Amino acid sequence: VAQLLRQQQEQKVAATQLLDGGALSLPSFSWEDHDGINYITEPGNQHIPQYCGSCWAFAATSVLADRWYIASMLHAQPHHPPFKRKLSVQNVLSCGNQRSTCGTCKGGDDVAVYDYAKAYGIPDESCSSYLAYDTYCTEQTVSLDSKPPCYTCWPNSTSTLGSCVPVTHYNKVFASSVGLVQGVDAIKSEVRARGPVSCSIDATPALEAYTSGVFSSNVSSTSPNHVVTIVGWGRDSSENEYWSVRNSWGTAWGEGGFARIVTSQNNGPAGVLNNLVDTECYFATVDRYAYE
Repeated sequence: VAQLLRQQQEQKVAATQLLDGGALSLPSFSWEDHDGINYITEPGNQHIPQYCGSCWAFAATSVLADRWYIASMLHAQPHHPPFKRKLSVQNVLSCGNQRSTCGTCKGGDDVAVYDYAKAYGIPDESCSSYLAYDTYCTEQTVSLDSKPPCYTCWPNSTSTLGSCVPVTHYNKVFASSVGLVQGVDAIKSEVRARGPVSCSIDATPALEAYTSGVFSSNVSSTSPNHVVTIVGWGRDSSENEYWSVRNSWGTAWGEGGFARIVTSQNNGPAGVLNNLVDTECYFATVDRYAYE
């Protein structure tokens, strides 16, 4: 079954490449609204219920979930669209860090998350809900600081809080390869062909204070300290070319959790200082959603 799913997914990924032809000539494109369909997951909030520097995990799991849905929609049966998947960030913080050194609430690496998805797969959010703190990965123990890759809780007669137990059979999203894209044209081509990409950015005070409009910086950034996802691009009425960027600071930030940030090839009046967002971006090719 796994081999069949893998073959089907390879066909889906190959089919998405056919969509790439006119990417560079499109003035605008977004997976948030492509032919009236929203293909992407909603922005999360990495800092709820408490502060946690897990932007890298939110970005990478969102990219994987988006790309799985995009590929799945290509072969969806009429009136039976696939379900959107929201992947478990907490699983990445615990098992991902323990198995693949992905990172913690003090920072991490989106590329390591893709490598973790290649080796182990990442389950749905419902397998391990977000706690915003680091936990250990244990196969059998469910406690405050230790969580299995997937678990659930049931009522019992001895505790009003019930008891939690590991779940042993569950689906995971797997990746088959990891790629790097740099520069406006390469990013546009990859986003249009296969889906969103995760990109490093300098989260300056000005970006933190962003509320709406096309963002551009008035100072040159020197190093990124945050990870976001590019889901598309467009132009405003002043001919500023911008990226459609999904953040992980909740929907109260920016434009419903998104921002429009100038590209480094913008010829409009807003300039090209964009906090390095299109300097270095990564993605993974989704492979299968399966029990393994």
